Amino acid sequence: MRILIIDDDEVFLRQMEKNLSLEQYSAYTAVSGEKALLILKENEMDLILMDLKMPGLSGVNLIQKIREIDCNSIIIMITGYGTIESAVQTMKAGAYDYILKPFNFPILLEKIKEVELELKLRKKIAVAESLETLEYEDFLTLKNLNEYESPFLIISDENPSKIIHDLNISKCYTIWLSHNVGEDTVAPTKLYSLIQKIENFVEKNEKGTIILKGIEELLEIHKWDDFKRFLIYLQSEILSKNFLLILLLKKGNHLATESYKILLHDALSVLINPVFNKIIEILSHSLRKSIINLLQTEKDLNFNKIINKLNIKHSSSLAFHLNKLVQESIIEKEEAFYSLTSRGSYIAEVILLLEKMGFSDPSSQVKILTFSEIPKD
Repeated sequence: MRILIIDDDEVFLRQMEKNLSLEQYSAYTAVSGEKALLILKENEMDLILMDLKMPGLSGVNLIQKIREIDCNSIIIMITGYGTIESAVQTMKAGAYDYILKPFNFPILLEKIKEVELELKLRKKIAVAESLETLEYEDFLTLKNLNEYESPFLIISDENPSKIIHDLNISKCYTIWLSHNVGEDTVAPTKLYSLIQKIENFVEKNEKGTIILKGIEELLEIHKWDDFKRFLIYLQSEILSKNFLLILLLKKGNHLATESYKILLHDALSVLINPVFNKIIEILSHSLRKSIINLLQTEKDLNFNKIINKLNIKHSSSLAFHLNKLVQESIIEKEEAFYSLTSRGSYIAEVILLLEKMGFSDPSSQVKILTFSEIPKD
């Protein structure tokens, strides 16, 4: 891991560099925010440890400058007891966490271990990032959205007829987020009215797909608590039923501000919860987990081979759980052979990651220790 320490105390910098190097981390130092920016323009860092109070650039201003140069390093603030409120403000601006001075080095090491797990998670499960880079042009290549349920409810901050034309869909309802008065329009300031319109659509249909374009404007207009309640409504009342949600996100300068990125990430995190709930439900039975792990390592197994390899006594139990996994599009059956779908491969990766994290959890009842064998004389 590459770590940059920013502090105007040179003695502190030298000690930190020495301690981190002893732990096999690559440590870099900067005595000011300005010098740190020069280093970050030339070097990629995994973690930035930054003093909150420094001459020149410090706190929120330095974080903003760091993000402006497209640096996505995780930032931990170092602060004294008297500036906790300021530290919280910097976390809102994009800092990952803060640590109080004075601190013992083992405490910092614990924070760094947390960051290492966070980096692994970001690498393995880049859900929010993949949504942020959704290409509308790629979306248009879908064959009339055949893989999505109809009817469609199109909610858009521009005339929904354009989306209808682009996607070549029929049997759809529309809501135009506009201040113009109309039967199918809702002012973007009125979340309650928007919810009522969505509820009308859900009540009239047993299933369907909602396409939402304009989440950026809603984020800018509404307080986070109000908007979060709207997202929780979508999650609990829409996504938990037989409805799908497609978000169309814009590219533009508004994505450059770190505060906006955080808001968007939080919004997507709320909406993604049903995905994880479904994964937990699937993995709640050890046999289903074992089937996924087996098919991740061995391709195209028939029913009898799965029974033998997993040493299953009751074939009816296996049949039930195989059917469950097929229904959830995690495995597929072609002729007599089972294999993982792309969704199944994703869940297999999640299982592997969770297992690794579980063994490193300080409260885990299971520990895995490695040792070097002593050479024989």
